Amino acid sequence: MLMNLLRLLDPGQIDPFAYEQGNLAEIRKHSLLGNGSIGWNYPMDYSFVAMMFDELSKQGKVKPGMKFIDIGCGPGAIHGYLEEKYGIKIVGIDMKRWPSDYVDLQGDFLDTALRKGLGVKPNSIDAFISVSALEHLPTPKNRQVIKLCKECLKPGGFLLATAAIAEIHETFADQTNYTKKEIESIYGGTFEPYDYKAVFSRWRKHRDIVPAYMKRYKKNALAANEPNFLTFGYAYVKPLAKRVPAAFLPKVEDYRNYHKGQRCFVVGNGPSLRKTNLELMFNDVSIGMNRIALIYKDTSWRPSYYSVMTDNISKETWRVDAVQSVNEGIPSFVSAHYRKFFEQSNVHFLSCKGHGDKMPSYPDSYWSHDITKGVTKYGSTILVSLEIAVYMGFKEIYLIGCDLGFQENCGESNSGSDKNHFSADYGTPGCPGHILNHNMHQSHVLAKRMAERAGTKIYNATVGGNLKVYERVNYEELF
Repeated sequence: MLMNLLRLLDPGQIDPFAYEQGNLAEIRKHSLLGNGSIGWNYPMDYSFVAMMFDELSKQGKVKPGMKFIDIGCGPGAIHGYLEEKYGIKIVGIDMKRWPSDYVDLQGDFLDTALRKGLGVKPNSIDAFISVSALEHLPTPKNRQVIKLCKECLKPGGFLLATAAIAEIHETFADQTNYTKKEIESIYGGTFEPYDYKAVFSRWRKHRDIVPAYMKRYKKNALAANEPNFLTFGYAYVKPLAKRVPAAFLPKVEDYRNYHKGQRCFVVGNGPSLRKTNLELMFNDVSIGMNRIALIYKDTSWRPSYYSVMTDNISKETWRVDAVQSVNEGIPSFVSAHYRKFFEQSNVHFLSCKGHGDKMPSYPDSYWSHDITKGVTKYGSTILVSLEIAVYMGFKEIYLIGCDLGFQENCGESNSGSDKNHFSADYGTPGCPGHILNHNMHQSHVLAKRMAERAGTKIYNATVGGNLKVYERVNYEELF
């Protein structure tokens, strides 16, 4: 009874300012329900979504022709409004049919057959929206939906969702009634509550709904639930760092030109990495290597791919970090020689040849054109990562953390004395600095020559450092 009465409330009476700013009058024109109804709670969500789309459009993140999916679209008045205003295509999915043609597909988004029919796969969807729907899912399923959305977003894509947060758990029987903490946990720590220009502070607190309710119905049915009848949280969620989920992992041969025409970042482990804002790469493809896991505690960024070919993997300190990167679910390329240490399904084992001897220069034969036949590690694992990147078809490769300034005493692993890497515990035992500098320089000269023949341009975006083989660019100006 309470919900039925609340559905009759006129949102224009509750908060005229939000009604006007959120374009609710226009949104209601797209309602296919009787009298242009959009429900008592949807005005809050619709106002927010309309404002966010306006902002995202100005940022160039919403463009005509983009493909969106609305999960739990319901009657979907906002759906028609957004399509008409922005020229986008929205596919509405819901578990049941409503008196609305905004439900394009009836079914469960987690259904593999349904997603296949829509052409949903990693890096395929411009954006997802979900309005007051996800709180109706049990927690495990909610987590699955959010994770899947992030995996399927294109670089730069987004998930824009609203979810009810009800501290009074008996309020509604048909929803999970998440607390704010629970919602943030489900969104993986990326839930960002919005109070857009203070408009929604009134909507999210029932104290403004109660007076309007009493004025219209002369009743105080809500008073029993004070002070926490209902609050609302809104999320503009970043996608996961761009990587291929293990569930969609291609075979090694399928990686040829897998990222044709795109750009990527190859991440070295020099000390300049501490001066580099890794979060900026969140929507870009990146390749990390070796002990990159030592920096995970300081950033939410993770590489899209991971490579480790060094014999140092035989040392437990290095192996622990390699396993950590693999356990992150990152598609990984590992030397076949160390197959015994890795049983995870997201690992590709590659044969690897090379040596660390000092040579005047590296011939073309030191470069691998086809990683299915193996990779070559002459001078540094950075060469392997560049071979993988060129094989994947990237048009532009940007290097960061490639300082090329090794001191003679590199320090043992976990000694706290290494000044040649981003972590003092990194360590490169048994390698004289002058030989490392020479060999790394030669591997970069080789990579530049071979990449250009393949139509790939490599740039040095490292903050500082001594690497002078490539054209220099400013890292932060790339975003």
